[in-house]
Amino acid sequence: VQTLLTPDLSETDVTGQTQRTLQTAQECGVPVETAYTGQQYTIGTGTLTVLLPGVDADTAGSDDATNDMSLCLRFEAGNFTFLDTGDAERNEEAALAEQYPFRLRSTVFKAGHHGSSTSNTQTLLWQVQPQLVVASCGLNNDYGHPHREVIQEMQDEGIDFYRTDLYGTVTVTAQADGSCRRQNSRTKSWLPPRNPRQPDSVCLTPVSRQVSVPARSKSFNWVEIEESNKNTGG
Repeated sequence: VQTLLTPDLSETDVTGQTQRTLQTAQECGVPVETAYTGQQYTIGTGTLTVLLPGVDADTAGSDDATNDMSLCLRFEAGNFTFLDTGDAERNEEAALAEQYPFRLRSTVFKAGHHGSSTSNTQTLLWQVQPQLVVASCGLNNDYGHPHREVIQEMQDEGIDFYRTDLYGTVTVTAQADGSCRRQNSRTKSWLPPRNPRQPDSVCLTPVSRQVSVPARSKSFNWVEIEESNKNTGG
């Protein structure tokens, strides 16, 4: 890990996993940066952009605003785009949709908050118009993720929906022309490009919470995000 990106924690009581993560970063000499809107990183042939670094407690409208401190990130390489809203719930999703009207369309969307019904609003899905949605959730997790309402919403919208508790590792290999291939241990499928352009390749593998960005050659780079199949999901 080259850089640890976090929301603004200056007014937050940092405890638990967040505290342990920051401590580990310090021990490993990994720099920690506070995210801000519009911040960008070059990853291989693509660009990772911070769309929203979380919202304040008043906007979140909850005593526990931790989920709505999630970073909303968009990765773009050619015509391939990937949107990750973390654990953002309805209020942060609404703020995201309001700030980027008609600019959120993405090839792949990582389901908000593991597929919780407190996220993944119809308004956001209409703006994102994803070809593929992947929910990262543990087998038999205590939270019931992904929730039935979200699964039904995906079906109603005709969106290809995959979940790591049933499919294990889900790998999405994308071309910069907008096409992508989805693969897991059971089946493979091909999604055609929306607007063919460059032949450069990017491989996006949503499979763990650890993020690495190796560049094996000038023309082939990838982002790996591993999601474990543990009894978690909140």
